[in-house]
Amino acid sequence: MENLHNCRTLVPMFSLLALLLHLSSFHSLSLAYDLPDKNFINCGSDAAINLTSRTFIADGSFSSQKSKAVKASNQLPDNISTLYQTARIFSQQSYYKFEISENGTYLVRLHFLAFSSSVNLSTALFDVLAFPNVSNSGFKLLSNFTAKNSSNSPLIKEFFLGIDPGTFKIYFVPQASSFAFVNAIEVFLAPASFSPENYNSSLPSVLHTIYRVNVGGQEVTPDIDRIWRNWEQDDSYLSDPNSAKEIPYYPNRPSYYNGEHSDPVTHFIAANDFIAPDSVYRTAKEMNITPSRPFNSFNITWSFNARRNARHLVRVHFCDIIGQPGNIVFYLYSNGNFSKKVGEYESFFSTESATPFYYDFV
Repeated sequence: MENLHNCRTLVPMFSLLALLLHLSSFHSLSLAYDLPDKNFINCGSDAAINLTSRTFIADGSFSSQKSKAVKASNQLPDNISTLYQTARIFSQQSYYKFEISENGTYLVRLHFLAFSSSVNLSTALFDVLAFPNVSNSGFKLLSNFTAKNSSNSPLIKEFFLGIDPGTFKIYFVPQASSFAFVNAIEVFLAPASFSPENYNSSLPSVLHTIYRVNVGGQEVTPDIDRIWRNWEQDDSYLSDPNSAKEIPYYPNRPSYYNGEHSDPVTHFIAANDFIAPDSVYRTAKEMNITPSRPFNSFNITWSFNARRNARHLVRVHFCDIIGQPGNIVFYLYSNGNFSKKVGEYESFFSTESATPFYYDFV
């Protein structure tokens, strides 16, 4: 979790598939949850667009009037969705509003792409604030934000907020003589038990996704994830690429625990396919043991840039798809802040069941 201007940011998280590591999200398989079908907004457009089981509708009825729409002057590359061909820009403080009928933890995604247009979107500099309930003065989600990036690819900023029933507003506040913009917005209730156990919607906190990494597999795109998340490959985060090797893709579906389970002693929690898609739990890396590199002479280490003075939540996911039942026991370390012995007590940690579970660390 990263503390940012009264906004606690989540590092969602990873999954360690038996000596692997992967950052993800959360919890039990068949909890009743209907995929959302509203509050997907196609900003700056007068038409709806369908994208991976979501319908992003025109934003005219959601935004305040202090704005204008812009459209890309050139055709976007084939690998970029048409969702990013329009944007709404704001020259002064403006907001989108959403009517919330049920309190709980909501997932909020803001989409940005500084495409070529009549306005130079890459020069925009602005803050984004959210007002989720009447009991606090709101949270600053983004500060002095610019969507300019060297890859010219979309930026997606993802947050988890506790929101009360009523009107929920997201404000865009330009800096000085600059302006703000946004291409698309998503606001929907997260699956039950999706947030950490100690996270309560009444607490003044916001979780901000920083990394979500798939270990041992390919990039996982939103069309594969049930709640439309993207999972990066882990290779670029390995401190020593030679310390780990990929294992063969697990051919069977993970055996998700049918119901909720949270161990009061070891604090591991059973996962489901809303926590992470099947493909995440079916890949892994293991120690690359060779005659010149015995198993007790090295660790597998992933390194991530993070704010030094901020709090971070790390969610580490496991599914033993490579060992014999009870044969894998190892330690998980993080920057000397904590250590955890994994595999000694978890009844799910067996290749016969290949049952995913996870730990949360702050």
